[in-house]
Amino acid sequence: MNHRRNNCRVCGSAELSPVIALAGYPLVAGPVTRVPSTVPTCNLEVGLCHGCGTYSLLNEDTDSLAYDDNYTSSSIPYGSTKSVDDQTDRFVKFIGRADKTQESKVLEIGCYDGALMEILETRYRFKLLGCEPCVPAADDARRKGYNVHPGVFNADNYSDLDLIVARNILEHIAFPNQFVRGVAASLKQNGAFALEVPAGEHYIRNGILGTIVPQHPCYFGKDSLKRLLENHFATVIAEDDRATIRALASVPCPSNNSKEVVSDITQLRTGERKRQTRYDAVRKIAGDGEVDLFGANTCALELIAAGAVMTEQVGRVYDDDPHRWGRYLVNTNLIVSPRSAIGEGERRKVLVCSYTHRQSIADYIAKQNNVAVKLYGDDE
Repeated sequence: MNHRRNNCRVCGSAELSPVIALAGYPLVAGPVTRVPSTVPTCNLEVGLCHGCGTYSLLNEDTDSLAYDDNYTSSSIPYGSTKSVDDQTDRFVKFIGRADKTQESKVLEIGCYDGALMEILETRYRFKLLGCEPCVPAADDARRKGYNVHPGVFNADNYSDLDLIVARNILEHIAFPNQFVRGVAASLKQNGAFALEVPAGEHYIRNGILGTIVPQHPCYFGKDSLKRLLENHFATVIAEDDRATIRALASVPCPSNNSKEVVSDITQLRTGERKRQTRYDAVRKIAGDGEVDLFGANTCALELIAAGAVMTEQVGRVYDDDPHRWGRYLVNTNLIVSPRSAIGEGERRKVLVCSYTHRQSIADYIAKQNNVAVKLYGDDE
């Protein structure tokens, strides 16, 4: 049974409007090490807060989900596709706007395998620390020589930091206001917080698949993210594109700002219609024959939960994250294989499961593996 939240996760307001529901979604999203027979599912419901303008899950069932060894990065490392490199480069340049010097003490929250830490070390020569709850990924980062704590961020463990970096982390936090308060308390007086989150508000308003998941309690827009950070920092700058939002908050300070929020439920209803249209497009592409999926991710799970793709018609599942290889897609007997295996044996349609960069991924797979790749709908 789902337990429903009555107050906003960010500001505590009781002025919540339910806007989207997704039935039958598994509470474990990442590939698992054995075939699961009883992974529970829930009816995910998203609400809009009229107090602070943040979209968030109304499910209390998801608040304490563990980020254990079964959890892997929510992003597909797309090999050498240009779009992903550009996106990472934009964030790294954005971090440079914090104007921190070499040897600055920098913590990355949720550093995973240390890939971003390597770039920051090369470009800025920071003195880097990390924390990461997925133990195998944290071990990878330590093997690269980084000081990484295998656990979640706890403000009691850190102080006098020059900079804290968090990429694709805040959307995973059940209560973001408390989290940002802890970040601010861990920084020096002139410290800064650089973060990037998915453009959750854009995804919801436009019905983008694979973006409403149990591991994402909150779905920010640029304005709602800026309002949150202004509760704890004197200066906040934010910028966005269709895929992500980047924000730089500096000079921690106690404050309690609030701004009027204007909500548009009509746009959200339009987004839900777009979501249903995309389900229909996938059903048409998949047809009744066998298909392969590229992406052992939340988009694949949503397509299956919605019945757009039937589990029994999926031949193989591929992913570029080595931490997912050899594991099973949740509630299936489908083992995740590397992209290099595409085209081995019988050739089928490859359906790209991703909410961004589908065309560049499809082009990359088609070129490298010489197979037909199918996309659904328009590329957002």
